[in-house]
Order: sequence, then structure tokens, then C-alpha cells
Amino acid sequence: MLLVLAVGMIGANAPAAASSRTIAASSATIDSLWQAGATDAALSAVRSAAATARAAGDSLLLLDMSLRQGRMQTAIGRSVPAVPALETARELALALGDTMSLLRVRRWYAVALWQVGREPAAAAEVALLLQESRRYGDTEHEAWALGGLAYGDWQELKLESARQRYTTAAALHRANGTPGGELFMLNGLGMVLVNLGEFEEAVDVLARVSALAQEAGRPYIAGLSENNLGALHLDLGDADRALVRFRRAEELMKADRSELEWIYPAKGIAVAEARLGHFESSVRRCEDLLDLIRARGSTGFEADIMFSFAEVRIIQGRLGLAESLLSQITDGMEVETADRMESLYLLSRVLIRQDRAAEAVEILRTHETWARQVEEKRLQVMYALALGDALVQTSAWSEARTALGRADATSRELGLNRERLEALALMAEADERLGVPRAALADLEEAAQVWRELRTLPREWQWREQLGATTHSISTSLARLYLDHGPEPEDRRRQDKALAVSQFFKARTLQERMRGPGPMAADSVATVDLDYLQTTVLHDDEILLDFLVGRHESIMFAVTSTESRVVNLPSASGLDDRIDRLLELILIPSRPSGNAMLSVPESVIEAGARALAGELLGPVADLLSDRSSVIFVPDGSLHRLPLPLLLRFMSNNTPDVCRVPSVSILAAQRLHRRSPHTGTPDTGLRSLVVGGGRRTRGGAEFSEAALLEREYLGVSTELLRGAEGEPAASELIGYDLLHFATHATVNTEYPWRSAINLSRAMMDSMDHAIEARQVAALDLNARLAVLAGCESASGRVLDAEGVLGLGSAFLAAGTPTVVAALWPVDDMATARLMVTFYDRLAAGHTVSAALRQAQQAVAARDRTSHPFFWSGFVVLGEGSMVLPLGRRTSLLTRIAPIIVLVSIAVIGFWFVRRAAIRRHL
Repeated sequence: MLLVLAVGMIGANAPAAASSRTIAASSATIDSLWQAGATDAALSAVRSAAATARAAGDSLLLLDMSLRQGRMQTAIGRSVPAVPALETARELALALGDTMSLLRVRRWYAVALWQVGREPAAAAEVALLLQESRRYGDTEHEAWALGGLAYGDWQELKLESARQRYTTAAALHRANGTPGGELFMLNGLGMVLVNLGEFEEAVDVLARVSALAQEAGRPYIAGLSENNLGALHLDLGDADRALVRFRRAEELMKADRSELEWIYPAKGIAVAEARLGHFESSVRRCEDLLDLIRARGSTGFEADIMFSFAEVRIIQGRLGLAESLLSQITDGMEVETADRMESLYLLSRVLIRQDRAAEAVEILRTHETWARQVEEKRLQVMYALALGDALVQTSAWSEARTALGRADATSRELGLNRERLEALALMAEADERLGVPRAALADLEEAAQVWRELRTLPREWQWREQLGATTHSISTSLARLYLDHGPEPEDRRRQDKALAVSQFFKARTLQERMRGPGPMAADSVATVDLDYLQTTVLHDDEILLDFLVGRHESIMFAVTSTESRVVNLPSASGLDDRIDRLLELILIPSRPSGNAMLSVPESVIEAGARALAGELLGPVADLLSDRSSVIFVPDGSLHRLPLPLLLRFMSNNTPDVCRVPSVSILAAQRLHRRSPHTGTPDTGLRSLVVGGGRRTRGGAEFSEAALLEREYLGVSTELLRGAEGEPAASELIGYDLLHFATHATVNTEYPWRSAINLSRAMMDSMDHAIEARQVAALDLNARLAVLAGCESASGRVLDAEGVLGLGSAFLAAGTPTVVAALWPVDDMATARLMVTFYDRLAAGHTVSAALRQAQQAVAARDRTSHPFFWSGFVVLGEGSMVLPLGRRTSLLTRIAPIIVLVSIAVIGFWFVRRAAIRRHL
């Protein structure tokens, strides 16, 4: 969460002007305790001084202490008791006619009101602050008022207005010579830019605030900016960068030696560490923070730390422990309204994940009276969403529909499209269960439109990928409803609508990657109908299998040039279990046991593959029987499935297989073929081979680079064995064929940071590496990229959007065909496979056919017949690609004609001479 303190620090103002020595003495004691981090002791001293002032009738002292109490409690998140203290201060300032104190009170009172969810009252107080500060010519408080209005605009998602007001407030502070205020306004501006999706500008602004604050000797403000940068990176899914920023923020805030607010980045560190899998360190940090604040009496931070601790436990998979922490926050702790609602929301989700939705409903009902009194509409949306989701899970469809309707209406009013997306998806489920499928269809069509609008924003690709993960409950359900309840009377028209859904959602991230991070038009994804697919895209010998895997059901579209068929399949969970079991059997040879390798009998694997093949492909077995090529469009866990293994049991002739991200991308590839290759069978392709040798089981090293250089024309190895200095991705441009016989590192958390190692070192040494995001940014000439490294076809799978990582990076860079591996490969088997693959490619076969024949050759050998050794390689993209790979003739081949001619001449001469001798005889 971004740390929002756009209104300033506790120590930013002096107390109301007064000559009372009592005020000075009390203030010195309180400031000393506050600076030492003893917040509870400082507050106790404030309350004691206020009681003394009240008993003595000292209005000046009571005003000062009430204002101090309200400011301090607001700063540490105890806004509920802060409100009455600040109301007392406001009444005293009005009675005393103390204008300057009144302005200070209004400033902090507005902040406290916002924190307790009283938005209208907060906005009214800020409006008065602006009016009165302008009346008295107090431009400093005018700037703070504009900052408060900007904050209100930001909360209501009036982002352009917030941007303008923060900019104006920053300029006023700069003119007043109050750099601290200016930096706070710029910090707020950075957060507005985040919501606008202008991430680069946000990073620039926040980084500038940090640098300026450090130059001005204000480490606290610098720490705030670094903390917000950390929160931004964490929200975008980059925990590595977030961790760097959070640690810097913690260091800066500790250097300030003022308060305990370094705890905010400290708990950010804990969450980032958990995202990176460092659970022991993350848990220990949370426990230490709780011990610290309890020992120092600073319990105002306790709920914040416990919430972050709960996030850590959820990431860790310890849902029971997360539940305990969140329950403590929601049941009686003194916390801000927003914190309480967020804890309640997260608690309900934790219970639902544990199949305890009924308990979630009960808890939410317990807090319903309080929740309905919350004035902040964003928090109302959170409550309605949590309640609606829990009610859906308990089959209380009518009640769920009512709650979700409120969430939809309010989120539409506020422009909270991500929340609308969730509400509409759940509403569709409720409507269908209530027996109104046409209403459910309308809900999902609206959800698809909201999703489309969100994707057109000028957001960077990391944000788009985060959004893509929310579509799992939309695409399959929408396609199924079109098939069963669409308004079109003809089945074929309904199939067209359903197939269009598949194309629209699938590979959207990949298409955006191809176009860059700028805005995308809502209609930028062109869909292909069945007529065009059958008459123009598909060849007569091909069958296309397009899958949509949903939470409740799955769908397969089977399309040939003459026929189309829709098949209902098990849900995502059912398919996941079956695929996991099969892969567990296949991957056992990769696990060493002592000096030997474990192995599962191939008959066991065959039984599992045959059963899964029957379930997935059995309904279209008749269509598969006479096809020589299968185009596989997977979804969800099917991305991990080695389809050729299943196809062996569906027909006598195993077809060629390629997998494409979506039907629309396949159609675009075939419609817009690139210019002819630079090579011919006589000259060869311009090929680049990257990587060192492979160790075979006998200990010898097999060099794919040496083989390709020796056997084929046009092969270069400039980057082989690792160049000095960091390699440039641009060195890959200009080649027709790229072959990487090197290790790859797959990063499932941050898929575009997966990398190819260009050195001969082992895979944990990435000094000479090119990341997927660098590749995706290129415009490559290559027609084929062969990624012979481990797991090069794997990566993070976004629901309904495909695999992100190395393979998709080359597709995004314009390479139409990629050969890659689904799992860690065996070096010896891969070396043999590549020898046959290139031999078949040079013989004029398509890429898919060459790979199939290479896999069959490896499978035919006793030592490598196990599916682990050959079934993991796949073709991504256009499998019908043919490349003129020119063979290099050997020296013996080149001189053979000369030897023959010389031999003929010698033999001829011998015969002629022998005939001449006989004549003389």
C-alpha cells in the first residue's frame, strides 16, 4: 500500500502562540517522548496536561494540548479518538478567535475525518480551510488546503483534478520557501500518476522527491518517497525492486530519528521477502516488529504490522495463521476505518479459500451495521464485494445478487473498474443459478467491455499482466453462455461468438507486448470467424483444437477445413489434477536417487496418457484419424501438457503438432508472411548459434555449434562461449535462424525477467544473459528460434492469456516459429534430437514435421525411449514453416568427382595401353 501522508509531519508546525511557561514546559516533555518513539507515553503526557488545563480553566493550554493529541493520534492511525480531541480544539480556537490555531486544527481535523471514513465532512473542512486561508492571506495553509482537496480528488478517482491541485500546491510551497510542504505535494502527485497508469512519470517524480529531500536534509520525506516507490514495484509484481526501495526507505526514516514510521517500509520488506520465497526472514521480521512496538508502547502500529503479517502468511500458504491475525484486527482493535474494512475483506477471502464461506458470511453480517455507516464509498464497495462473494459460495444466490448489485452500482459511480469486473463476474454466476441465463450473459458482456476499457489505458505491460490474472471467470463462462443461450438462432453463429471470446482474451498480453506499452484501441484485437478460419487459415490436412479452461467447466473447439465441433470438458481443477499426475510420472527420470536415476515403467505412463487422451481427445477421435497436423491452442494447465504423447494413442499415424497463443495470431501470421529468406539451399540461412557444449553421459562434450558449423552453410557463432562485457540483445537482429544451446532461467514470478545465459557457465551464473523483456522489445528477422535450454517453453500462465516468458518473448519480437522445452531437458537426448531435427529440416520438412521425426528417433532408442527424454519439446507458432537450410559438403564429397574422373582416366589409359601392346604382339 502506498503511504499517504500528503498533509505533512507532526513536527511541521509550532504550537499556538502563547507566553505560558506551562505550555513550553509541557511541550518540551511531550516532544522528547515523541522523538524517542514512546508514542503512548507522549500521548499520556498530552492527556495529563489537557486535564490540568481543563481543571485550571487554561483555554490556551487546553487548545494546544487538544491539537497536539489530535495530530499525534492521526499520525499513528488512531483517528477515532483523534476526532473528538480536534473538535475540542476547533471549538476553543473559534471561542478565542485564534485564527492561526483554527487553520492548523482544520488541517488535521480533515485528515482524521478522512481516516475514519467521513469523506463529506472531511471535504467540507478542507473547503473551509481553503476559504479562510485565502481570506487571511495565509498561502502556506492555502497550499495545505489544496493538497487536502487533491487527496480527496485522488480518493474519488478524479485524477486530473488531483494532478492539477497537487501541482499548484507544490508551486505555492516552493514560493513560500517551505520545501517540506513542496516535497509532500510532489509525493502526492507521484501517487496520482500511479493511478493514471503513468508509471515511468510516477517513478521519476518520486525518485526526484527522494533526491531533493536528501539534499535538503529531510530523510523522513525521502523515506516516504522510497516507500511509495517500493509499494509501486510490489503492486506491479516486482518484489526484487520493491525490496531495494523498502530497505532504502527504512534506512532513511531511521536516520531521521523522529518517529517509528520506518515500520511502514519495514513491513513492506517482510511482504516483498515473502513474495520472493524468503519466508523464514519475512516471518521473523514481522514477529520482531510486533515485539518492538509492544515493548515501546507504540501500539498504534500494531494493526498495520499484523495486516502485513497476515499477507505474509497467505503467501506462505498458512491460511489459519492469517485468519487469526486478521480476526484480531477486526474484533476490537482500535484501527482506522479503511484498515478495518481491508482486514475484514481479506479475512472473508481467506475463509472462502478454506471452504468456510458460511463463516465468512456470518462474520460479515456481524459487521454489517458498522459497514453501512461507513461514508467512504470505496470501502462500501469492498464490503459488498466480500459479502457477495461469500454468499455466492454458499449458494445464497438472491442475497448475493443484491449485494453484488450494490457493489456494481457504486464502483461504476466511482470509476472503480477492477472492482466492477469482479462484481459483474460474480453477478453472472448468481444470475445463471437463479435461472436467468440471459441476464448472466448481459453481466458477462458488460464485464468484457469493462475489461476492454481497462486494457486500453496507457498502462505498462506489468500492470496489464496483473489485470490479465482476473479474467479466469469471464472468458469460459461467456463462451459457454453464447453457445447455450446466445441470441443467434443458428448453432454456427453461436459458435462464432464463442470462438471470438476465446480469441479476444487469449494472448492479449502477447499482442500488447508486440505493440509496446502505449495505449491500445478497444477494437485492436481482430477476431477470425469460422468461415474465414476454415476457408483461408486452415489447410486441408490440419485440425485446430482450441481450449478454454474455466473454474466450473471447460470447452474445446475442434475445427477442420470442413467441420467444427464444440466439446464440454472437466473444470480447471479436474484437468489440473490429471495433468499434474501425468507430469509427475514423466518427470521422475530427472530426479537422481543415489548414483542411479529413478524411473517409472513406461507402461504406467502409457496408461495415464491413454486415459487423459481419451478424456480430452476421444470426442474428436474421428476428426483426428485422417489429419497429419494438429494446431493446439492451449489454456490454463494445458500449457504444460505434452500433446504429442497423447496423440500417439489416438491414431496409427502420429500427426505433427504446433501450439499457437490464439486463433487470431495464427491467422495474422499466415496472412502477413514475411519477405523471402535471405538464404537458399545453396547459400544457407544466416544462422546464429549461441551457447557452449553439452555433457553426454559418457563424459564427452557435444557441441551443437561445432556440428551446425560443420554441417550447414551460413552459421555464425559470434556469441558462443560468452563475450566479454554484457551482451546486447540487439546482436540477435539480422539472422534467419537463432539456436540457443545454453542454459535458461525461468522466472515464473516475473516472467519477462526469464533469461538465456550466453556464457558456458552453469545456469546459476547469469553474468552474460539476455532477459525475455529485452528480446520482446526487438524487431527480429529470424524465422525460427530454437531454445534448446531447460524449460524455455514454460513460464507464468495467465488465466485465459497464455504463457509469458522466453518462448512468447521471441513470438512478440516477430519470430513466427519457436522450438522450446516444457521442462528441464537431458543434454545427451537433446543433442541427439537436435542432430535429427536439423537433418530433417535441411531435407525440406516443416519445422513441426522435423521435430516429430526427431522425437520419434530419440524415442526409438532403448536408452531414451522414456517420454521424459523426447516429449517435452514443442513448436510454438507457425509449425508449417520450411527453411532452406543449406548443407555444407565435406572435403571427401567435394573431391569425389575429381577422384572418379582421374580413376576413369587412369583406367582408360591402362585399357588403351594394354590394347596397343596386344596389337604389337
